[in-house]
Amino acid sequence: MPLVPRPAIDALQRIGGTRVGAAVGRRAFRGVIRAIAADLGRIRDVRSVNLTGSWTHPVAAAPGYSDVDLLLTVDVPTLARELELRESLHAVQRRWNSVAKFLKHLDYLEHRDVELFLRGGDYYWLDARARYASLVGNLGTGPVERVHRSPTVARVSSCLRRWMHVSPVLMDPTFVRDDAITRRAAARLLTGVLTMRLDVDPLTPFEDLIDRARSEVPEARDLDPSIARGPTGELVEHHLVVALRVLDAFCADVTRDFEDASADDAAQREEFARFDEAARSVGFAGGTIAEVPPPADTVVACVLTDDDALTSVRRLRSNWSTIALPERLLAPGNNRPALVTRNLWRAAGLFWPMPECGDALARASSAFGAPNRLPDDVRDAILATRTLHLFHRSRGHAFRVDRSPEAKLNKLRADLTSLAPHLRTLRSAPPLDLPRLNADATESVLLERLRDVLDVERDYLARTLGLAGTSS
Repeated sequence: MPLVPRPAIDALQRIGGTRVGAAVGRRAFRGVIRAIAADLGRIRDVRSVNLTGSWTHPVAAAPGYSDVDLLLTVDVPTLARELELRESLHAVQRRWNSVAKFLKHLDYLEHRDVELFLRGGDYYWLDARARYASLVGNLGTGPVERVHRSPTVARVSSCLRRWMHVSPVLMDPTFVRDDAITRRAAARLLTGVLTMRLDVDPLTPFEDLIDRARSEVPEARDLDPSIARGPTGELVEHHLVVALRVLDAFCADVTRDFEDASADDAAQREEFARFDEAARSVGFAGGTIAEVPPPADTVVACVLTDDDALTSVRRLRSNWSTIALPERLLAPGNNRPALVTRNLWRAAGLFWPMPECGDALARASSAFGAPNRLPDDVRDAILATRTLHLFHRSRGHAFRVDRSPEAKLNKLRADLTSLAPHLRTLRSAPPLDLPRLNADATESVLLERLRDVLDVERDYLARTLGLAGTSS
């Protein structure tokens, strides 16, 4: 697939880094986005085309860095219609990506399921009609009430997800990449934690966010705006320390009424025990590893600390080679341990992918014992949110341009053979009585199975999220 050469992208990023260049680039790119949306909107069965992310904000998007995040709602009453829709989406994606890598991904869900997402979706569905700009059609009308404590659950889970995914890369002194990208990643991590702690628009300008956080969040009073002009290493450390302090306090507040749980005394694998010993040898409380079941099919490594954020961050960065896990234990590129305080550990049941990761951590041996037990309403909300993954992410695997055709099919197959059954087990639901999938099942066969699964889970979600029950 022809894509913009790396030198051209570098040039776009340099131009976009200037005030005039950014303004011109954003205006031009928004014109392209509107044209893409119009193209998608002409496809049969597309009800709406919705933009989210930084491109919905007047100045947040950075040409050359910011992806175009589009969500479509569709009507696909039959398998044949859905296969036809997917062919049309692929054609549009190929057409625009032959010019430049405009559409790295696409997601769609059935229009009839929008209310399920508005009631029980993840953080990005909180106040969704403010976060999504409808370019064709709309997401629906009228207010929708969230259920249980899912807004708070969604916010803290999103914070934890950012921390677990992004902070280990920033901590790793051996990971080399462009300074501008590193600085942007550190700023986005801090921005994500602060916006979710304050419960404000995630696209709030960074300077405004810093001012508000310094006045309203005690753990962020040491934020230094001048650090933005300092060396990259100092900026990264500063942002990591403030983000950890804020997240630690957030987790302490959210888990205040979570019950204690008993730890599992199961013996650790030898490699895991060595990781714990390595963490203790440099002054940490310990290290723990949890094996997360498929489709994640990896392990999550946590370095446990009882020390203050600054001491902990510096200790981990300076002892990285001592504590880092061997590559063979984890998926490629994911063998970086995350720094976890006692309060973060208490909230480990909310770690992403939830609830699989939290469930695995609850069984892991740890110097901090077991994570706290989730209240029933929180657990119900988490299971519903994760089940909604099947309704749009599973369909979207096919439209990730950086994956091979085989990898795309394998992602969908894993969702059907591992994720869906595991979620039913976690909520004590009986297994679905469906034929076994062959290893060589085609996209059409897998998509048909997905539709069968969704028909069953749609009824469960309607009950859990307080909608009128649907027919079984």
